[in-house]
Amino acid sequence: MNDFSGYFIGIAYGLPIPGYATATNYIRQSIDLDPTNQQYIRISYVNLNQQIFTIQLWFLIRSSASLVDFGIFSQCGSDLICLSISIHNFRVTLSFDSLRSNVSTLLGGSILSRSYWYHLTIVYNAVLRQQLIYINGKIDAIANDVTPYQGTSFGATTYIGLSSSINYPLSYSHGFIDHFTISAGVARTACQIYNDATLITYYPFDTTDALLDRSVNLIHGIAFDLTTVSSGRLQQAISFKINTSYFQAQCFPTICPSSVPVSVSP
Repeated sequence: MNDFSGYFIGIAYGLPIPGYATATNYIRQSIDLDPTNQQYIRISYVNLNQQIFTIQLWFLIRSSASLVDFGIFSQCGSDLICLSISIHNFRVTLSFDSLRSNVSTLLGGSILSRSYWYHLTIVYNAVLRQQLIYINGKIDAIANDVTPYQGTSFGATTYIGLSSSINYPLSYSHGFIDHFTISAGVARTACQIYNDATLITYYPFDTTDALLDRSVNLIHGIAFDLTTVSSGRLQQAISFKINTSYFQAQCFPTICPSSVPVSVSP
């Protein structure tokens, strides 16, 4: 449950605690959350108060209810001011003030479907005072002249798979969450976000860590009897020494229907 960098600790809650999905995951494994067991992840405090930030993740809704509140993320201080990201009636909902009825809440335009993986990006640009919601790399909703999130750090709690609010009860996730990232102090651009949502893998094959995937998906490869040479088309390249040499990567996402176009560019 811990952060990939090892600096932020994640603790699983629920009875039983959440497990991992493997058969229907996005890449490798994903966390499997069930609201009937009140499952969620509490993570170390990340300061998002009055600043730029970007939050990204892949998620899949499993709820069979016609109306649903599906918690994704929340951070609440002792003053009960909560930054809340949730799915409300199958639309992404973003609030900086606990979904209070007298405060504007940004509601996404897309109606989401069950059993389908979505890439979600939430951006707040404190310079432009904009809230932005992106679904699958494309802008879904935007709000201008938005006051920064004002939550206090004292007693603040930060959750994945759980949303807190004033007008609604606690909202637990029902489905899978994968590749969750928080970038405090960074507002990713539209081009970067589209790349995050659509680029599956990128192997530059340079000398340093030649077999690592440089996309956000981290689908690293393995190789047999290869060398790295300095005379690549762009910086370095890999060289296949004999006819049995190979490079291999696996666990590519299989979430898209076969009709979706795919490009491979060597």
